[in-house]
Parts: sequence; structure tokens; C-alpha cells
Amino acid sequence: MIRDTSAQHRMVEVKPNRERRLLLIGGAMALLAVLAFAMPGMLRLFFADASVSAPRLAFATVERGPFVRDIAADGKVLAANIPTPCATYRGAAVLKVRAGDGVKQG
Repeated sequence: MIRDTSAQHRMVEVKPNRERRLLLIGGAMALLAVLAFAMPGMLRLFFADASVSAPRLAFATVERGPFVRDIAADGKVLAANIPTPCATYRGAAVLKVRAGDGVKQG
């Protein structure tokens, strides 16, 4: 006969997790602080009457003239030492010149 296991059962007391509660309260307070700090800036986005002060504005007359497309920038220029030849049809493509070689049509 199988014995009853009810004598082995005992109630486990679940203690409230204080660390988790403090973490949630701290997170909520931090979120409220961030919202309070960011609220004036967000409100300025929705109300355009005070978005730009008048002394910061500048006006100019538009005139017809040459269009300049120059740009000044910093960067690196890299040259390809071994260009990859490719062809539109099947077959072999061979590169017979190197960078700096003189070439002519034909």
C-alpha cells in the first residue's frame, strides 16, 4: 500500500522582496525626475509662438546668380591598386595595364 505524503507537506512563507520594491520605486522616481526636467523643452516643441526669439532671426534678399557647388571636407583618398575587371558576357576578362600606364584607344 502507498503511504500518504501529507505529513511531508509544509507551507512556505513567501516574504516580500524589499530590494525589488525599492528598485521599482527608485526607477519610478528617476523617470518622474527625467520627465520633469524634459517637460519644458517638450512643451516648447508644441507651442511655436515662443520657439525663436526675434533678435536671432536674419533676413536676406534672394538674387539670381551663379550656383557654386564647392565643398570643403576632411577625409582620405584611397586608390585601388588592383581593379577588378568584369565583362557583360561570359568569358575571361584580363587586365593588361597597371595603374599609371599610358593607354590609347584600340
